[in-house]
Amino acid sequence: MPVGIAAALRWYETPGTAGRRGARGLAARASIVRRSPGAQWQPPRWLLASVALCLLARLAGAEERPYPTLVVLGQGWNLGSSEGLPTPVAVVDHRSGDAAAGGALHASLRTSVLRVGLARALGADLEWEPAARAEAVTQGNGNDLYRDGTHAGAETFAGHGLAALVAARLHPKGPWGLEVEGERMATRYEPTEATRPGYRLPPDFSQDEARFGVLRRGLGGEPEAELALRVTLGQRHGWRGWALDPQGEDSSRYRKQELTLRQPWRWSETSRSAISGDLLWGARLDLFSGYRVGGIGGERSVAGFFRNEFRAREALVVNAEHEWTLASDRRLTLYAEGAQLRELAITLPGAGGARRTIGSAGLGYRHGIRALGGAPVIVRYAEGFGVPGGSKEPYRRELMVLMAAGF
Repeated sequence: MPVGIAAALRWYETPGTAGRRGARGLAARASIVRRSPGAQWQPPRWLLASVALCLLARLAGAEERPYPTLVVLGQGWNLGSSEGLPTPVAVVDHRSGDAAAGGALHASLRTSVLRVGLARALGADLEWEPAARAEAVTQGNGNDLYRDGTHAGAETFAGHGLAALVAARLHPKGPWGLEVEGERMATRYEPTEATRPGYRLPPDFSQDEARFGVLRRGLGGEPEAELALRVTLGQRHGWRGWALDPQGEDSSRYRKQELTLRQPWRWSETSRSAISGDLLWGARLDLFSGYRVGGIGGERSVAGFFRNEFRAREALVVNAEHEWTLASDRRLTLYAEGAQLRELAITLPGAGGARRTIGSAGLGYRHGIRALGGAPVIVRYAEGFGVPGGSKEPYRRELMVLMAAGF
């Protein structure tokens, strides 16, 4: 049965203090496209060996990344639901070299997405990175379609694409930074066994995107803190519309703006908090360019809900957590997440145009397996609030587990 998965990985680090080493960790998110008309998709047995999956894995140790290659495996479920799709994660991320000395290689296989880039320094304050990306499926679009909490299987589809991009970063390590990136992508789409007869698929098209970002790092003396404004300008070539296009609006040209804030606080050696906020808006957005909200594995996390359950033209997403260190390799985390959004007005019956407020609360536990050198396993459980009134399942519950290893 053809199945596609996409995942994203981000490394983070915290500074050390006198006599103690800093913390480091991994943040991952994922989505899956399932192509089946009726039977439930069954993940491989090696994935089912994990009971649940969490988004964050923190590896305790030195300030620098200890391994050139990181591997993340896991699985997530919407408990008691026949509508929410499972979210397997299989990520391999490799970094080696130095941008100032011959180039820094970054290669990542995110299950069905392969990306390879080589960053080179052009002086002390400027670096650039050409990269290529290949996708085997449509990320978050082809299968994450819901009609008031019910999976719209007959409107699902599959796809694949190739992209080439180049990025430039000014002052990549300073308090102020500037990012510029350009990408061209070509895509093709095809029906699955579940796609209803006569359904008009998205057209095969190419797309150009230009992205600009201004960043301010180190807010309040915290190296991890960041305030950023990013703007994306996109244009599709050969776009002829499809069955779920916004009514009366040309979406071949679009614009996205994102204002993001990341702010951690360290209260003591055993207690820390963090909050993040994303203010999202744009013009002429559709299901491909609009914002996707919902689920730990979604583009914008509101844990507990189905992955990418909501499609938004505008959104304010807030994520907060507080963590207690019980031992050097044991941590307990309390999460709270929420979003206020205006859904896309699409031709999917019963959806679009409404303003909605959703929220969730959850608990996470990180356990280092000492027999495996401290390799972390993190369990996260969350319940969602503000379920759509027309949903046949009046609750949202999500359980995930992540395992990480370095080589």
